[in-house]
Amino acid sequence: MTRTVVGHLIRKDLFLYRRLIVGTVIVGLASIVLSGVEGAVGTAGQILLVTSVVVLGVFLAVHGVMSERQTRSLLFALSLPISPMQYTVAKVVGGLVAYMIPWSILTVAIVGLTHVFDPSSVGALPYLVALMGLLLTNFCVLTAIGVISGSELWSVVGIIATNTSVPIFMTVMIPRLSPAIDGAVAVWSGPVALALLSEVVVAGLAIGSAFYIQSRRTDFAQGVAA
Repeated sequence: MTRTVVGHLIRKDLFLYRRLIVGTVIVGLASIVLSGVEGAVGTAGQILLVTSVVVLGVFLAVHGVMSERQTRSLLFALSLPISPMQYTVAKVVGGLVAYMIPWSILTVAIVGLTHVFDPSSVGALPYLVALMGLLLTNFCVLTAIGVISGSELWSVVGIIATNTSVPIFMTVMIPRLSPAIDGAVAVWSGPVALALLSEVVVAGLAIGSAFYIQSRRTDFAQGVAA
């Protein structure tokens, strides 16, 4: 019975997010195409791609988590035969799946389209993959903040911190990866490997912390975020 309820909650979230998922994929793919154009158009495409993925993450992690607390949806959750931990699993898994669908499509598209249509830019792929990894990590951190704190203030702080990490990442990584980043061969160097490893660790700790803290709670009144 409990597994059925959790599965229903996950499917419910995916249904609610369906237009956002499709919209992000469309905008993201269009951005990838634009980024292949030289000059200002290409730069605009790159910015639009990052922005679309960031907006998706913020909406799912913050709005998707906080909105039910501000509406009567959490009251419905109180009547369900599930624990705070199980409800957290449903919300986190639903959000992750909704995010991972467009994120995976766009990441694969970046790699595939670069190899097919712009092989001279393959050297930038390690950097781009690490950048997409950072966006996924930021989403996991925002989700954990929303679930653990249930606070709009902390969510805003999280948004500012994670969004600030993107230009910092770009500023630090691009010089370290030159001149390979401008070449036709993908070089998975030490800085890229360290960045990817760090992203996996931080994302894992964020989601793990959310699950652990919720597992210590016995009722929704203790701070379960919807």
